[in-house]
Amino acid sequence: LYDKLYTSNAWHTAHNDMQKQQREDNCTLERVIVGLMFWSDSTHLTQFGHATAWPVYLFFGNLSKYEHVSASSGLCHPVAFIPSVSFCPRKNHAGLLAHCKHELFHAIWGIMLDNEFIEAYRSSIVITCHDGVLHHVYPRIFTYSADYPEKYITVEQFRSSIHRYICAGGQ
Repeated sequence: LYDKLYTSNAWHTAHNDMQKQQREDNCTLERVIVGLMFWSDSTHLTQFGHATAWPVYLFFGNLSKYEHVSASSGLCHPVAFIPSVSFCPRKNHAGLLAHCKHELFHAIWGIMLDNEFIEAYRSSIVITCHDGVLHHVYPRIFTYSADYPEKYITVEQFRSSIHRYICAGGQ
C-alpha cells in the first residue's frame, strides 16, 4: 500500500528508466521526474436547469497528498474544461451523442498533449527548481482519476480503439 505517488513502484520504475537514457551533449544537469496526476469530475452548475461543466484538474505527484488536501494550498490546477455535448434529443441519437462525447474528450487531450508537451516528455525541459539549481525535468503522467460518467467515456473509447485495432488485423 502506498500513500504517496513518489514512493510507488511505478515512480521508481519511471525514475530508473529515465536515468538509464543516454544523455544529450554530455550534459551533467540532474534529471528529475515531475509526476502529473489528472482528475476530472463533470458537475451541474445550477440546482435547476441543465448547465454543466467538466473541468480537468492537475496535481503534482512530487508533493505529499497532505499538502494537496488543503483548499488554500493552490496545488489543484484547472488545466482544461471539456464542453458539454447536447445538440440533439438523447433518446433518438444516443449512439451519436456518445460518439461525439468520446471524440470531444480525446480532442481535448490531444490539445493538452501537444507537440510541446511530447517534446518535453521525450527530451525534458530545463527548469530552475525550488533549490535554485537547474534540472532536466521530465513530465510523466501517472494517474487519471474520474467519476463514473468520465470513466465510462474513457473505457468505452479504449474498448472501441481495441476493437478497431483487432479488426484491422493488429495494425
